[in-house]
Amino acid sequence: MADDTKSDLRRKYRAHRAAHQGARSEADYERLADFFLGHVSPCPNSRIAGYWPIDSEIDVLPLLGRLHQLRYDLCLPVVVDRRRTLSFRSWRPSDPLEAAAFGTRVPLEGSPEVVPQMLIVPVIAFDNRGYRLGYGGGYYDCTLSALASAGSIPVGVAFEDQYIEKVPTEPHDMALDWIITEERARRTCPS
Repeated sequence: MADDTKSDLRRKYRAHRAAHQGARSEADYERLADFFLGHVSPCPNSRIAGYWPIDSEIDVLPLLGRLHQLRYDLCLPVVVDRRRTLSFRSWRPSDPLEAAAFGTRVPLEGSPEVVPQMLIVPVIAFDNRGYRLGYGGGYYDCTLSALASAGSIPVGVAFEDQYIEKVPTEPHDMALDWIITEERARRTCPS
């Protein structure tokens, strides 16, 4: 039942996100970056994992550019074979990328593999507890679970209209520490 509910919500909010993508302005992305930088406050010398946007995901490239200017080390996720846990490769905005699974782009093979202290996570829908709907593959949940013992901080990025009252959860679902939108920053309290 939870899978059906999640699947229905995932379909609905992916369509919603795609339908509203054209209405997003550069100012929306800049406000989101401002809320991130004004509230999340990564530690100096932190390594931050972003993502290369696909489908109608929020374009975090402006935020990553600002983090790079502030001298944070950046990395991007890579799906490795059939593993459910993402790997991360070091990346700077000027580095070349190659096409990868799911239509994304990743740092070239041979780029150093690293462990991020903070992860910027794409969101289809979210609630105030910090739970999110993703694509359903479990990659981020497995990765967040694996990195939790290292103290990595997961930060979801979404637009405010992707908020829902309650995301259906299962035991393997991992809550995010923060949800950042173009309207506010939420520090979540996972239950």
